[in-house]
Amino acid sequence: MHESVIRSSVSQIRTGSDPDQLAAYVLGRFDAPAFVRRARRVADAYELILERCRCRRNELLGPLRRAVARLRALAAPGPTIDGGTLHPDEQAKIGIIQGAVGIAEPAVSPFSRGRRCVSAIRELAYAIARFNGQWTAFLDALDLAEINALRDGYNRYYLLEKECALKSAVLAQIGFQPLPPLERGDVTAQFPLLPIPAPRFTRRGLAESVE
Repeated sequence: MHESVIRSSVSQIRTGSDPDQLAAYVLGRFDAPAFVRRARRVADAYELILERCRCRRNELLGPLRRAVARLRALAAPGPTIDGGTLHPDEQAKIGIIQGAVGIAEPAVSPFSRGRRCVSAIRELAYAIARFNGQWTAFLDALDLAEINALRDGYNRYYLLEKECALKSAVLAQIGFQPLPPLERGDVTAQFPLLPIPAPRFTRRGLAESVE
């Protein structure tokens, strides 16, 4: 993300190039100049949005954690009687879901084609569908106007403020990249919707779904 560029601008005094030594001199003799404060505000606003998303997502994932735990308890310890196990594609979905709810290790044993397992998968699918709906509603209501106003101000004034502080237009250009508006798609990429598993099993090389 472009936030790394901002952090680089904020932390220039930690590097060893000549332009950065001049920035260090300015920052050492005076309070943080306007361009540094501006960059910090943009970076802080982005981190605040991410933290809001993490907190809300963690709340909404509660029912999923319980549903995953119930399903994992039904993992078969060995080959099933009828040879039927959960389809690899569905197993992969459950692995993604486990990672999302904070269960690090994937289920290493297959899920058997039994009533309790089918019921648990359907319960998990229902919980995920509900989560995806709630998460979409949260993202749709997310207000990005403030951070985009800050980004617009960064694009407009950062170079001018840096040039005034460093007394050099050439030095001011070093490391600068304009920031595009933050869109909901950018946030969704960080916190995606979850795949919905289905009770689809394999038996003797054939795939079958349990209706």
